This record gives sequence, structure tokens and C-alpha cells, in this order.
Amino acid sequence: MSNFSFGKTNLSKYCITYPKYNMSYLVTLELKKLVKAAKKITGKDMKMYADNEKPHVYEIVVDAADRDGGDAPTDYDTYIIAPIGTKLFVRGGRPYSTVAAVKRLIKLLKVGKPITETVTGSYENDQSSFGSDYRLKWGDDFDGTEIDTSKWDVYYGRKVCYSNGVGGKTTYRCREDKPNTFVKDGSLYICADQTEDAYYGGMLCTQGIMRYKYGFIEISTIHPKGLGFWTALWLNSDAGKNGDYFAEVDVEECYGDGGDWVFGNTFSWPTEKCKKEHNGKLVHVNNKRPARDERGFWQDYHTFGFEWDEETVTFTCDGFPYVTQDIHSNPVENEAFTVPFFLRLSMACGFASRGGITDDPWEWENSNKFIVDYVNIYQKPDQEIIYERKSDEKK
Repeated sequence: MSNFSFGKTNLSKYCITYPKYNMSYLVTLELKKLVKAAKKITGKDMKMYADNEKPHVYEIVVDAADRDGGDAPTDYDTYIIAPIGTKLFVRGGRPYSTVAAVKRLIKLLKVGKPITETVTGSYENDQSSFGSDYRLKWGDDFDGTEIDTSKWDVYYGRKVCYSNGVGGKTTYRCREDKPNTFVKDGSLYICADQTEDAYYGGMLCTQGIMRYKYGFIEISTIHPKGLGFWTALWLNSDAGKNGDYFAEVDVEECYGDGGDWVFGNTFSWPTEKCKKEHNGKLVHVNNKRPARDERGFWQDYHTFGFEWDEETVTFTCDGFPYVTQDIHSNPVENEAFTVPFFLRLSMACGFASRGGITDDPWEWENSNKFIVDYVNIYQKPDQEIIYERKSDEKK
């Protein structure tokens, strides 16, 4: 048992410590509610610090923040709230269970109940009380030994037609004769490969399987490092209500040699009919997010997210938004972004249009991998997910 307890006498001493990398935006939203609740009790603003900063004596250690003690549950669904010394560890097995843990902590604060021993719970049991907040609707943790083909169509052997490959080589998606797209150790791997006459990347797609309309999608990845390793989680729609424009969103896209930046892009593409009859033009907004330090996005897992509703879209990185766009005022965007999206998860390589391709043997051997820990879609109660294969519906 710990001497730790919450209350007006000591809560004002505490700050929140969160992971610098790979935190979910939904956890950040919940931490803001925790700060608000603490202020009502203490009259003071609770500070938030990344875990690479100097440790404090009194900390609420959230998610996978780097502090000794309070190990996160290995079961994705469960969470702990554990007092250890002068620290309180609030951790779940996945972002959604960490959100449930922070919600539980806020409830305990509001009723004034001291926490002197570990509290446990689960997202599955708690989510019914989330009200109008986000809930997990669809996801893939890439566990097991094979890609889940009830969730993804795997593009084996398909040519990529964006532009010519460097040196006249043909560019392909997944390689089937020597698999370069596979599940291993709880993650998806898409590995760049080459032969004398071809380059290989990979693509998984939910077209014909699942689409969603509005909500928040988040991916946790390690990027490759090397010129021309072109990675992305991107979303597509069919043509909008007027049939003139369809949408593309790059939740995160990178093809730079340093692995130290991503794009969060929105496109409204005119259909051929729109081009001919209305002189339709492409609407493209490019949002660049550089890495925070020299580790780039290729040495650690990082989260990238996209929040979408009727009026705005927001791009996030490691738990914090970096740009918000108004899509309500532009008629073209308003049309393109009002129909469901399907997902594409891909890496391509070897395109002259993307700067060429690295010739560094170390990069081809060691950093040619796009590694994905999970992809999750969260929605509020009035938002829509569509399973196009009825036998694949998941609760």
C-alpha cells in the first residue's frame, strides 16, 4: 500500500508526464479534461511535461511515459491506476484503454476518493459511459502470423502507374514469390525490395470491405529512412453528392531521404466529367510536419492521426494537432468530404518523381521497412461505419 492519496492537500503538487513519442491524440483530449478537473479542486493549472524532460517528484505518469514502475497491462483492453511512491501511474494496454483509465481517474477525483492502492478496469466495461466521446469502431493490431484478409485486400503483383521507375525498372506493390509484406511480432511490415528489373513495395486496402464517414483515425508507425521509400496511410472516397469531386487524404505521407518529416494532405480531385463540363480544378492543401529532433520518424514509433467532421479536418502527430482546415466554406471540399472513405496503407519505391531511390546498401538492408503497430478508427455515436462485406462485420 502507498502513502499516496488525492485531495486538496497534495493534488496541487502534481504535474502530468506523458510520452514524447507515440501518444494518442485521444489521450491528449482526455488529459485536458483531467487538468480542468484538477483546477476545480486546487484552483491551479496542472502542468504537463514530456517524459524527456527532468523528472518531477510528484507526477501523474500517463500511457507509456518513460518512468520506472507501473508497467502497462499486456492485455489491450485493461488499464491500471497505480500509486507507487509519490507517483501515480495511469496506463492502458492500448490508447483506448488509457483513455478509459484517465476518465476513471477524473471520476475518482470528483468524488474525492483517495487512491491508496492499484485500481484496475477495462475499456470494454467502461465505454458505455463515454457519452458523446469517441469509441473504438474498427482497428487492426496486426497480431497473429498473417494479414487479416477480412479487413484488408492485399495488392500482390500489381503495377504502380504513378510514373516510370528509376533506370527503367517496373514498380510493383506486394511481392508474392518472395513475400515482402507480412505480419511479425505484433506489427505489419512492408519492406522495399528490388531486382534487376523491378522495384517492390506493398499496399493493403479496405475498398470493398469497409468505409467510414467522420471520426478520428490514428496509426502508429516506424518510417523507413532512405531516399524514395514512399510511405503513406491514405484515404479515398467515391465522387461526392454532385458527382464532380472525390476526396483523398494523406493521414501521413513521407518520401524524404531523412525520414524526418511527414505530410498531412487533403485533395479534392475533379472527375473527368467535372473537368470537361465545369473546368474542374484540383484543390490541394499540403501540410508538412517535421520531426521534433534528430531521431526523425524512423527510430521510434510515432502516432499520426486525422480527425474529420462536417466542418473541419485536423491532423495530429504524437498526440497533438499541428493543423486544422475548414472544409465547410469551400463548396468543392464540402462536396468531396461528405462521402465515406476507404483506407490504403502502402509503401512504394523507385520513382523518379519522388527524387529517385537510395543507393546506400545500409539503408536497403536496415531501414527499408515501413512498420505499423496498429490502425484504429474511432467514432462518436452519430458517426457512420460501413461494412461492405456483411460477413466481415465486427462489433
